[in-house]
Amino acid sequence: MFLLFVLGNLVGTLLPGPALLRARVVPIWAAAGITAWPPLHVIGLVAGTGR
Repeated sequence: MFLLFVLGNLVGTLLPGPALLRARVVPIWAAAGITAWPPLHVIGLVAGTGR
C-alpha cells in the first residue's frame, strides 16, 4: 500500500505540469516548477535534506 501511495503521489504530481504547459493556463515557470518538484523531492530525500 505504501509503495502505491508513493508512486501515485509522485506521478500524480508530475502529470499536471506538462498538461498545464500544453494548455498554457499558467506561466511557463509555474508549469516547470510543478514538473520539477517530484524528481527534486526524491533527490532531496536521498540526499537527506528533505522531509
